[in-house]
Amino acid sequence: MKFSNINKILICMTDKRNHYHTILKKIDEGILNHSQIVAAITNNELTYNYLKNTIDVPVIYYKWDKKNDSREVYDINLASKIKEFQPDTIVLTGWKHIFTTNFINQFHFVINIHPALPDSYIGLNCIKKALDDYKEKKINETGVMVHHIIEELDRGEVIDYIKIPIHQQDDLTTLTERFREYEKIPLINSLQIIEKKFLLGIDKQFTKL
Repeated sequence: MKFSNINKILICMTDKRNHYHTILKKIDEGILNHSQIVAAITNNELTYNYLKNTIDVPVIYYKWDKKNDSREVYDINLASKIKEFQPDTIVLTGWKHIFTTNFINQFHFVINIHPALPDSYIGLNCIKKALDDYKEKKINETGVMVHHIIEELDRGEVIDYIKIPIHQQDDLTTLTERFREYEKIPLINSLQIIEKKFLLGIDKQFTKL
């Protein structure tokens, strides 16, 4: 199977952490000169209302109906909707849903921004966990990573990460704000790494998630 030399990106987000503009800026600057954003998906109605008036690609709202559908069925249906845009890379940013293999195995790259260093905190509230551990003098820094999604939560292969300092005067708000700035760096670095794989244009250069 041959790949296009353009990495078509679809963004999944639950909260309003809008990395659409982060990625688009680097495309416009030529930092990501073989990438294109094709769509965004959200499972949050407030985020949908925000995004549809903020970004210039199609925005799809699709929420999991837990009463009528299993997680597996939702993942299959969501994957079907996403495939209409033929993305190469799915970027999860502030996405609050744990995918099953029913979704993961249908795409070449599904990557996630996670607010922790490799092999540390998993799940929700990782910034707070780090701040609490700092106050107990267990750590003096934390970090954010971008990793491949696998079925095991927050344990997929790490593509890139960055360490983030914690300051004595930090509270949850200030530390979260620092995360939002720092997380852009491994995100763009990771997309550059993926983009290089597309430029090689051969299937054997891709690792199976």
